[in-house]
Amino acid sequence: LIDNYYKKTILMKLTNHFIYPFSQKALILLFLILQCSISAFAQKSIIKGKFESFKNEALRIVIPNQSWDQESNNYEFNIQIDQTGNFYQELNLSNSQIIYFHYYNTVTNTSFLYSLFVSPEDDLTIIVDASLKPENIKANGKHKEDHQFLDILPYLDLEKFKGDTLPDRVYKEIEHISLNSKSMLDKYIKIHKPSEEFIKSWQINLEY
Repeated sequence: LIDNYYKKTILMKLTNHFIYPFSQKALILLFLILQCSISAFAQKSIIKGKFESFKNEALRIVIPNQSWDQESNNYEFNIQIDQTGNFYQELNLSNSQIIYFHYYNTVTNTSFLYSLFVSPEDDLTIIVDASLKPENIKANGKHKEDHQFLDILPYLDLEKFKGDTLPDRVYKEIEHISLNSKSMLDKYIKIHKPSEEFIKSWQINLEY
């Protein structure tokens, strides 16, 4: 009995010495592999272009989906524009996303919002002419059909309803925007023949 007790004790010590550390090493290795896989899955996309008439412009790129990720701070980018009006920004994306290209001029107090549907490895060139109107923007590059002007309001201007005590006017405005946006999306699909990912993403976006 004593001999058996010592055999069991030695076996348990050997198990603790070899198996547990091996399990820990295996878990650490698995974690590192997963981390590398996630990093490798995110791919670089490029948004570059030029303002033909450059006067104190400022640019911001906003990735709405990533703003909900508490672990990610990379959902808003302020873009530097050089003296000739050129700009360049790299994004790391793991999937195709709706991205807002936001222009604003602090001197003239003018701005516009242009939506892009950017996929991993996209290389886009955007030309903004002197009119500074989003409908006149030229977007070229990979998946060109996903980057043309889509006349959809991305948000509701609540200032118009300041002081209202009932939701009637707000509800009617939301309904109007929703119907108009869906109509604009249908029109865009017929003209530009965008990708299935583009269509599904915008349909979901307009629902919520």
